[in-house]
Amino acid sequence: MVLLGISSILNVFLGVSISALRESNALLRQSRRLVVGSKVSGMDIQDLSGVPVTIDYEVSQGQTILYFYSGNCHWCNVNWPAMRTFGEKLSSGYKIYAICIDLELEKCRETAPVDELSGISVLRTVSPEPLIQFDISATPTMIVVSKDQKVDKIWKGVFAGERKSEVQEYFKIELPNLQID
Repeated sequence: MVLLGISSILNVFLGVSISALRESNALLRQSRRLVVGSKVSGMDIQDLSGVPVTIDYEVSQGQTILYFYSGNCHWCNVNWPAMRTFGEKLSSGYKIYAICIDLELEKCRETAPVDELSGISVLRTVSPEPLIQFDISATPTMIVVSKDQKVDKIWKGVFAGERKSEVQEYFKIELPNLQID
């Protein structure tokens, strides 16, 4: 009889714990959804030499562009000519970062055309925190962050078609036609 009572109490406790866990998991999933207007914090990441870098939006000269890419991503590689244009035309008014999400440093080094990206700092993540904070579920992803640390714009995917038009209109620049094969 005592065992039955203890078993019942444990079942109730486990039921309440599981319910609380489900609720907190749902809240966590919601909190990871990055939307325009979301407040974000700075990032501690590395350059391609392994030197730590802190991205601080408040001390930036204007807005910050974060371009998340992967060396294994075909569309990220297709976007590099557009990123060159960003560096050439926008680096005086924006701080621009191309951030590799690959764990392998060599993959980051061999895929980003660093010598051709004037005005863009090429960096890499070394932990999952930036990917979680910025809801990076796919690459390429471009996020514009204001000096007050709020997300102004988010684009996911290659800069072609309607997305290309939106990006050009937002930044008031002309992007090159990309090789979409």
